[in-house]
Amino acid sequence: MNLDYTPDMFNQALIIIESKVLEMGGKELEKLELPTSQRNSGDRLNSEMLRETSYDVKELDAYITANEPLLVPDQRAAYNAILTQIEKKTSGTIFLDAPDGTGKTFVINLLLAKIRHQSKITITVASSGIAATLVHGGRTAHSTLKLPLKFLENQTHLCSITKGTGEAKVLQECELVVWDECTMAHRYALEALNHTLQDLRNNGKNMGGVVVLIAGDFRQTLPVIPKGTMPDELKTCLKSSYLWRHVASLTGAQDHKWLCERAVLAPKNVNVNAINLQIQQQLPGEVISYKSVDTVKNIDMVVQYPTEFLNSLEPSGMPPHNLHLKIGSSIMLLRNLDAPRLCNGARLCVKTLVPHVIKATIMTGCAKGEDVFIPKIPFAPF
Repeated sequence: MNLDYTPDMFNQALIIIESKVLEMGGKELEKLELPTSQRNSGDRLNSEMLRETSYDVKELDAYITANEPLLVPDQRAAYNAILTQIEKKTSGTIFLDAPDGTGKTFVINLLLAKIRHQSKITITVASSGIAATLVHGGRTAHSTLKLPLKFLENQTHLCSITKGTGEAKVLQECELVVWDECTMAHRYALEALNHTLQDLRNNGKNMGGVVVLIAGDFRQTLPVIPKGTMPDELKTCLKSSYLWRHVASLTGAQDHKWLCERAVLAPKNVNVNAINLQIQQQLPGEVISYKSVDTVKNIDMVVQYPTEFLNSLEPSGMPPHNLHLKIGSSIMLLRNLDAPRLCNGARLCVKTLVPHVIKATIMTGCAKGEDVFIPKIPFAPF
């Protein structure tokens, strides 16, 4: 069958591709040296608003009906207190203090469903990719809020969100901002959000007059400071921020379920590699090898960086040069590909191995059980 492709059809395809690229990497096609689409200024704004308002009301209603009765007393008290503050439009920051396994994510997801069921906008972020996959509609805080990559001492920080954009419109219209695992974030990150909301909403109150729910557990990981000491970590902790005195704390809940997933922890990468190799050998089937590119861009640097040297490097957060996999291997995503389904830290199980693509099943998060394809992509250390 012959199809007559019109310029409008090509343009619509480019708009769809650009929207996905903007969502995943925050870059326009022009910056990637690709053909650009013809779109008016309202398209981007509408797409951002559409993302936060396109929820199935019937599904939300069914979710609320099924899960509200499951709240235990402590959970229900926190749940009702947060809803009351939103309904009364009483601005402020609430900290949901809940140790691991106490149902914090369950309460947050129920809150999100309740607010969205009322056709209100809520923004949901998390400090890590894996945490973002566990909350409905969640994305990483840095990609959503455009937080600064580097925080400077005694400076006023702002999110890189400009007035008039879709991201700004969402922040201006939202009723609730949820930040899960916020205890891992630098105190300047929360302060940057505060300054940005005040600016965008033209409101001098804390958080620009919107309710902000931060959740986490100070008993777990604090902000990671490279080569820093314990006092350095405490200095960057949220409790060291001037905003903390205005935060109201709520207790999450009593334990109501055990963790259903396990992981093996090791102090060094060399131990991790040994454990992975031992587990890999116990799996049946053929080993498939995936090798990284071992050349330098500048031909003049070849002598200084021989192939053997490049292959020996093991930068933090990067897969090994020669990655051995089998069908059934457990793998972890090291990059945000399609939030919230495929975020940095998402765990998957390999189903099929071909030269340039891996087919795997998502084992964690909101897309648990879905099959996805992971392509071979450029990946370079910073």
